[in-house]
Amino acid sequence: MGLKMSEKKILLDPNTGQLIAITGGIGSGKSFVLQYLKELGFVVFDADKAVHEMLASGGNAYEEVKRKFPNAVIDNEINRKALGEIVFKDNEKLSELEEIIHPKVKEARDACIKQNAGKSVVCEIPLLFEKNQQDNYDLIIVTVAPIYKQRERALQRKDMTEDKFNAIIAKQVPDVIRLRGADFVIETGVSEQETKKQIREIIADGRNKRNSARH
Repeated sequence: MGLKMSEKKILLDPNTGQLIAITGGIGSGKSFVLQYLKELGFVVFDADKAVHEMLASGGNAYEEVKRKFPNAVIDNEINRKALGEIVFKDNEKLSELEEIIHPKVKEARDACIKQNAGKSVVCEIPLLFEKNQQDNYDLIIVTVAPIYKQRERALQRKDMTEDKFNAIIAKQVPDVIRLRGADFVIETGVSEQETKKQIREIIADGRNKRNSARH
């Protein structure tokens, strides 16, 4: 079921300018929830998609990343797998990459918000609590799933291995930390229909509209 964690008494509303974050561990169903909210009329900002576009040839991070990480360039394209292998086990290089990428992601997010003034925008932010970004959002959705389900989903991804999955889990904050800051929790270890039902339960109807304090 959809679980309301805070006492704010504010539901999600696509037409009140709310800035909403979706976060959760790897394989916890964030992208599924994001896609369904899009189907329900919310504007969505996919940070991972934005990074893909930035790193593509001609993208606004392409030249800088290419110059900083030449070993990640294959056939004049930035190979994300190679880039990941370079930074994953080297915190200094990871920080260098984040210094390039994170400001550009924020710019892209802010542009999305500006282009959709008055509409609520939902952002998928996997490392929301790890990067202490939670105060930048009006409402926070946390997705949770049993660890076996997270592993099962993650291992279906290209280039994912058991060792890599375990290393990612070790770097992410535990669900108990996320739950403390959640406004809503969506359990995705159930059927897709049950997950969608939870999402619909946290969306306001026309009688519950209320403007976001931030917007």
